[in-house]
Amino acid sequence: MARLSFISHPFETLLKQAQSVTPGLERTVAMYYDNVSRAVKVVECFENGALSPLNYDLSIVQKERKKVKPTDWIRKNDMPFIVKEDGYEQLSISDEMKNNVLVMRFNNSYDGKSDVVFLYFNDNFGNFRLSKSDDTLTASAKNIIQSLLYKSWEAQITQMNNDYLIWTTLQKAEQLQKTSESSTAKENEQLKKRLFINTRNTVRYLLKKLHPSGEKISIPDKAIEKIMHLNLPVEHLDKLMEQALILAENKSVSLSDITITENEILPELLQFSEEKSLAENQEEEVEIRYRNTKRFLDRYEQAAALLKKQNKPITGANIGEACTPSISHAAISDVLKKHRNKIISLLQKYPDKWTVLRTEFRPVKNLLPAQTHNDNLGQVG
Repeated sequence: MARLSFISHPFETLLKQAQSVTPGLERTVAMYYDNVSRAVKVVECFENGALSPLNYDLSIVQKERKKVKPTDWIRKNDMPFIVKEDGYEQLSISDEMKNNVLVMRFNNSYDGKSDVVFLYFNDNFGNFRLSKSDDTLTASAKNIIQSLLYKSWEAQITQMNNDYLIWTTLQKAEQLQKTSESSTAKENEQLKKRLFINTRNTVRYLLKKLHPSGEKISIPDKAIEKIMHLNLPVEHLDKLMEQALILAENKSVSLSDITITENEILPELLQFSEEKSLAENQEEEVEIRYRNTKRFLDRYEQAAALLKKQNKPITGANIGEACTPSISHAAISDVLKKHRNKIISLLQKYPDKWTVLRTEFRPVKNLLPAQTHNDNLGQVG
């Protein structure tokens, strides 16, 4: 079965590749710590790429893994003793050529020891094309071979380890995402249950208030869910339940047992109420815009009424003096000028207010005839 190469130990991939990409290679043996199984493994790789586990003497393997020198050339009969299934056998094929086994060591970050690979080369080093002869390689030629192979393996091991790190990070991120989604879904479900219970309790309270005589009124969960999803304010919900109850009563055979279903929950019946509420909001906004102007008129009207009671002339200077605290005539004139259109609109809207100003204070009286010449000044806003 196909598997990402970096999931297993890098040696397991590189040992299989070595048989086909390394000239003159007869045999490969490796000892390494596998983080997945958390155990030391000693394996041999055959020409077909199959890995075969070998029995081994743990003390010898641990001694070999403690070495840190990156590379060595040794004779085949200098190998550690490896125990195969059928008994003890020293890993040697022939002693005719010396130092034909390249040993490469790579640090294992999981247990801090070396992962070791043994590359057995045949007697014919001419496979490397470094020489036209088949003679034993010189030390310099072996240095070239070991340098090329070591750097190649090291680069691939580093890349596989980095890929594995990225892959495990993505796996953890995906798991965290799933956990988070699961937690969010659970929280949403709990929130939905609480909202359902609150809606049901509110509906029962409103129905009891609307129908206190004690008759049985039932409302199934589907109707409660429909109400819950409407997300109405309490004042609208009150009207909705009142209308639903009327519909249910008229459909019910017995008034002693009434059922309100989702068919009686008709939020469109609240449309008129919502439009009225919007109009009331607009009216409130208008009142806010005219608040300062009304406050000025109220203040001046109070001062003018006091002057009239005292039989004093109702002039700008006298009104300013009668105000508490007093203000200048110029300040009153400035207000009347800046608020002229709003004053005209308010006088039109409230004909029974500010009677002294509109009848006896000339600056305000003069505004009223101007109203008849300007059709645009008749509406507040």
